[in-house]
Amino acid sequence: MSPPAADAVPGDAPRPPRFWSPAALDARAARGGFVGRVLDLIGPRLDPEAPEAEERPHPGWMAILSVGVALSLLMLAQAHHEGYRDRPNALLQWTAYGVMFFPVALRAGRHGTARAERIFLVALVGMAALAAKWLHSPTRFVFFDEFLHVASALDILERKRLYTTNPLLPISPAYPGLELATTALVELTGLPLFAAGYVVLAVARFLLVVGVYCLLERVTRSARVAAVACLVYMGNSGFVLFDAQFAYESLALTFFVLALLAASTRRDAAASPFAAYALTLLPLAALATTHHMSAYFTAGFFALLAALSRFSRAGAPDRRFLLVVAVAAVALPVAWSRLQGGSGDGYLGPILEKGSTELANLLSGTGRSRQLFSTMSGAQSPIEIRVFSIVALLVVVGGLLTGFFRAIAQSVRPERGWAAIFRFLRLQWSDHWLLLLALTAVGFPVSVGFRLTGAGWEIGNRMGPFVFLGAGFVIAVAMTRLWQPAGASPRRRAATAAALSVCFLGGIATGWGNPSTRTGYRVAADAASVEPMGIDAALWARDWIGPGGRFTADRINRVLLATYGRQTVVTTLLDKVDTSFVLLAPRLTGGEIGALREGYVDYVMVDMRMTTGLPRYGYYVEKGEYQEDPLSPVEADNLLKFNLYPGIDRLFDNGSHIVFGTGGLRRAR
Repeated sequence: MSPPAADAVPGDAPRPPRFWSPAALDARAARGGFVGRVLDLIGPRLDPEAPEAEERPHPGWMAILSVGVALSLLMLAQAHHEGYRDRPNALLQWTAYGVMFFPVALRAGRHGTARAERIFLVALVGMAALAAKWLHSPTRFVFFDEFLHVASALDILERKRLYTTNPLLPISPAYPGLELATTALVELTGLPLFAAGYVVLAVARFLLVVGVYCLLERVTRSARVAAVACLVYMGNSGFVLFDAQFAYESLALTFFVLALLAASTRRDAAASPFAAYALTLLPLAALATTHHMSAYFTAGFFALLAALSRFSRAGAPDRRFLLVVAVAAVALPVAWSRLQGGSGDGYLGPILEKGSTELANLLSGTGRSRQLFSTMSGAQSPIEIRVFSIVALLVVVGGLLTGFFRAIAQSVRPERGWAAIFRFLRLQWSDHWLLLLALTAVGFPVSVGFRLTGAGWEIGNRMGPFVFLGAGFVIAVAMTRLWQPAGASPRRRAATAAALSVCFLGGIATGWGNPSTRTGYRVAADAASVEPMGIDAALWARDWIGPGGRFTADRINRVLLATYGRQTVVTTLLDKVDTSFVLLAPRLTGGEIGALREGYVDYVMVDMRMTTGLPRYGYYVEKGEYQEDPLSPVEADNLLKFNLYPGIDRLFDNGSHIVFGTGGLRRAR
């Protein structure tokens, strides 16, 4: 028996632990009561996970679920068919997405499902989500961002050189990774650009989904956590539409995940350093030439990872490796942007600055949030869009609240309970990779804050695929340890799969919204404004005017003229000339004539269908454009004013589109 302390008084009871000590918090959680239950619900308690029984893949279930996914795609095709004829069937559409996801979530999240079967199911639903986007427009690219990159790809194919000026998106030619992969496939196989683009998107999507799974499985050492985290990742707002478009982020995300996966191999001290460096730096270099913003996000990931490894008390074997990779992740995109003659600050800087300012004003109470669930024209989103978005947000928040401290505790093993959190606060952790994923989830509320602002919503949208890598891990920890532990009842498993399905549906509702169903023509509504009449008018310009004519037109017809028509369109991004008032003003005055001459405009295309409705996304031509009456569509006389001006010729009229030649104005000058 040890002797009593010198200052101890015989008979004194040991002092109870202070209220905020780890022991006190653990004791409160064990005793129950309201506070105890809250502490137990959100706390870091880590009960050991029951080992999964060794099961073989079940071909029967894999076949049944594959048939179910195929059925969901048939339902979705029917919903698009009805919507294109202006008979939208929202119930059929959202039921199709539910049939696609819910059975897979139920099987993949089950305790005991074989690893190979989980990988198959995750890849199945990931590719089905890409097919769902393809079914929206199965014969051509129709989304605005896609046209920006189609123009660059056509420039490479037709002019046989890189870095041709793109007036639709001047920064696009400086990051030709997606276009190079697609045009190489076109040249090698003879496929049309549309088909080759979807082959590249399919390969990128498959590698992305399987890469996310393999990364999370390697880091967490749990096939079940990895599968659930992948399913949660598919609930980010960009997964089904934005990151399935023919646009540079779709390919860049794959390089981001592959770089992290390759770097994670150095967690094993026996791994080859040379192979790890090569496999990590190659996708980082490809990423630097593919997408600027994704490259900067990736640099932030590796910088944080290197910093966390520096303070790891486990003596991380990859500490020096991560430092070198972090430096390379920062240096490669900066060097590439300098090589291309600019850093992209003129494009990204205003977006980041204005978005951050609006978020700060919103948090301080001096700013106002943007109107949610409505388009810029004031049209309200359907009730199902609002319900899915709100409920999905609540599910994600609930998952983060119940999983965050548990995820942190996993990175501070062998400590358990609140002692692990106190160790973390003293910068003492044993697994910097797990901690990176947990801390990345903190970016989710930040992204939501940006989405509440008018200028910052794009930042929040771009953050989604990156922060959901961590959010998926945190929610998977909550699910496997709290929501659906081993031995959970069938009802509880179904409820958990339903919650994951709501996340998936909410991601579609938030990122795609009401336009996710194909419809007939709508005014200034991006994909819903792309139809045969506009395409035929652009093809006429290519055939009868020849490529390279300088056009001004509304936002939708500009992209059609630049791609199908191969014309040079005048934009404020490149030419610094705003021609919106030339189209929309009631008469031609000296200001309008001066803008036509300053932009060297040869042709004006007007779309008479603009008179039938307000622009869905708030403007016909440019943000901040002149509108005689913002509450009413543009008047037909405003668009037809060119008929009355000497020196302007009416060259083409197909009933909706009219092309005016302004060569007489140029000669008069």
